[in-house]
Amino acid sequence: MKFGAALCLVCCAGALVGAQDRDFLTPDEVDQVREAQDPNDRLLLYVQFARQRMDLLQQYLAKEKPGRSIFIHNTLEDYSQIIEAIDSVSDDALLHHRPIDKGMTAVINAEKDFLAQLNKVQDSAPKDYDRYKFVLTQAIDTTSDSRDLALQDAGKRGDRKSVV
Repeated sequence: MKFGAALCLVCCAGALVGAQDRDFLTPDEVDQVREAQDPNDRLLLYVQFARQRMDLLQQYLAKEKPGRSIFIHNTLEDYSQIIEAIDSVSDDALLHHRPIDKGMTAVINAEKDFLAQLNKVQDSAPKDYDRYKFVLTQAIDTTSDSRDLALQDAGKRGDRKSVV
């Protein structure tokens, strides 16, 4: 009996570690990013991926099913990591004095919509809201910070030193 309990504990711990190692992009999305060498193209891809996560979020929120909160939670985490990737690509491009006008226009417009959608979810406070409240707040903060960065003067952003 003790062996069975120990085995169950090891399996549960392994599942938790595996869940933390979950990639925020699908293998197909990773391939698309690898193929897109131009920063503008990468930014456009990431905006597309973020939009897909927002659409997925809306689908989950539309139906009150048991267990949906984990899907909402994971989708919000993935979305936040995509937004962080947008910031990394734009910072790197600006640091290397590569033009990203086209990509940043798409980012600014999309993030405005994303913020509105996320705030609407927060304001509606769904029944299972407490289960993903933290990651929703993080997603709002990440998007807001990213939008603020995107609206900054590109010249000033490109001149700053690498942040460690």
